[in-house]
Amino acid sequence: MLARQLEQFSCIRQARVQLAPQSWQSGAVIVLEPARPEAMPDAAALDRMLDTLALIPDAPDKRHVLVFDTEGRRLYPDHETDETARREQEVALERQALRVLRPLLDGNGRAEVLVSLDEAEKGRTTGRRTISVLLEENAVPETVRPHLESLLGQACALEEGRGDALRICFLPARRNAAALRGLALTFAVLALAGMAAFF
Repeated sequence: MLARQLEQFSCIRQARVQLAPQSWQSGAVIVLEPARPEAMPDAAALDRMLDTLALIPDAPDKRHVLVFDTEGRRLYPDHETDETARREQEVALERQALRVLRPLLDGNGRAEVLVSLDEAEKGRTTGRRTISVLLEENAVPETVRPHLESLLGQACALEEGRGDALRICFLPARRNAAALRGLALTFAVLALAGMAAFF
């Protein structure tokens, strides 16, 4: 709904929205692709455009929204805050983890990465990192699985002493649409055969 609202503006060709993790409450990260390179709205225009999000139920407050272009440059807000800097670092780590994962994926296997950074404690320059990775159960070869933690730990610079955590969850694989149709047809034939036998 957020993406569709933004795509109603003629200067926007496509908007992709990712809800932010719970550590960044009620926030969202938006990636905009302009209709034309010169049509990308500036921070002031984006501020006015984001006012329309208030029309959408449960939409995040624009104070908790980050907007990037497709090259990863931040468009909104145009000033630096601790919160936006932290989210930028989270986005950079998510992309780094995905760069490591994508060459390992089999076929159309899906992978999602979510990074959450805690606020830095006294005496530390960075906060604890929590990396959550969702993979389809057949997304990576069995021979690669034992090395995933090490590869992702290096990619995201995880440190055990800082209390960093890495969670890898495997989800059931999507079924092929043709296979599902074939399965449905088989059950339909069996049902008809059962009815014929009954009558």
